[in-house]
Amino acid sequence: MNIKLYYFPNTCALVPFAALIEANVEFDVEVVNLRKREQHGDAFLSITRKHAVPVLAIGEDRLTENVAILEWIADQFADAALLPSGFDRYRSISLMAWFASGVHPPLSAYQVPRHFCDLEAAEAAVRERAVARLQEFSDIAEDMLAGRQWLFDRFSIADIYLFWCLRRMVQLGIGIDEHPRCSAFFERLGARECIRRTLEFEAATLAALPG
Repeated sequence: MNIKLYYFPNTCALVPFAALIEANVEFDVEVVNLRKREQHGDAFLSITRKHAVPVLAIGEDRLTENVAILEWIADQFADAALLPSGFDRYRSISLMAWFASGVHPPLSAYQVPRHFCDLEAAEAAVRERAVARLQEFSDIAEDMLAGRQWLFDRFSIADIYLFWCLRRMVQLGIGIDEHPRCSAFFERLGARECIRRTLEFEAATLAALPG
């Protein structure tokens, strides 16, 4: 089975990248240079009209949206046990859907407020509201991590997705220091091999991009 991940550093494509590594899957990577707006070019539009990574190519099939991509990886490589069992499987999918639809949008709004309003004077207000949403997310994540190492009884791909959300907050200067469980989780995940290898690949990819 030929698997290719369309990817760019710092995006949520980190999550399936790390999940594939965790599952010990061989896959190819095609970097879509968002700095050069390649997501709007004809080559990428022939893959998806959504202008966004990640896209997972599985032979001739194409799959978009992280929740679907991650569930496919978990089902296809079940021996890796990337999702919890029993009802926690559905709780984990629910969480990942929230990360995608409830946490990612305010991260984007904070990073690029002009995509959410066309009045320059309103950009500060957009960022302020985004921070409020993200602080609420951090509060919820902090409570979920009480007394546990992972979101569920064992490591899952939901943990990778939470790591990405926290990482983007840190990268954007929205601190998580007031949430000690989140901070400890972030450090713990950063040391896991699948994340470490992903971040090494990201750094090498960014260094190789033309200035």
